[in-house]
Amino acid sequence: MKTTVYPGTSLSLAFLTFVAMTLLLSSCKKKEQTNFYISVEYKGWSCYKTGSYWVYLNEKTGTQDCTWVKTDTNYIQIHHGDEEDPVRYYEIFRTEVSGDLYTGYYTEASGDEYTSVNLVPTYLKDISFSLSLLQNPNFRHTIYHETIENAGVADVYQEETVNGHSFSNVYDIRHEWFSQYLNSLGDSLIASIHLVKNIGIIKLRKYKEGADTTWSLLRWKVVQ
Repeated sequence: MKTTVYPGTSLSLAFLTFVAMTLLLSSCKKKEQTNFYISVEYKGWSCYKTGSYWVYLNEKTGTQDCTWVKTDTNYIQIHHGDEEDPVRYYEIFRTEVSGDLYTGYYTEASGDEYTSVNLVPTYLKDISFSLSLLQNPNFRHTIYHETIENAGVADVYQEETVNGHSFSNVYDIRHEWFSQYLNSLGDSLIASIHLVKNIGIIKLRKYKEGADTTWSLLRWKVVQ
């Protein structure tokens, strides 16, 4: 019996085999992994270890408040994603402090290195900043439903003197909230920190409904 081979038959078979193998390999391929780490440069702005402390002067009452690091935790968080989302490993550094002004720093590297300073009381809004914000300072103005919410770097001071200490490259990071409607937050809140690399908060202002208090740094010790 004679077998007839038509032109292009063997080529088509090879092509179909190639496509099948490609699909099989792609289905078995592991999801791409992405790693994010907090840079040494950024750690100087937000990562403080046990042994660090800051003593602040309440400029309204003349009393002093000591804030010190109770725990510091550095770990890797894993985000598994899905079939279209790569596995991500990102570094987190938590600083827990004891004191009446703020409870600590939460710093995360997940594309952009980001920090949240947890203020006391919590209704004053946390202060947040990132590496990209420090590198490109800006102050975002937002208005919605007759409510104004501004946040970011309000100013950068080349020099600032606080209680006889001179500091350079000071970032005024601020969060402002104003509303025509009274609610549990009131109708106006302002929180502001003056931040210096490798030192921390040198000045902290809290404002709520006309109660305006500023704390300024007297002495400190930083472990990084």
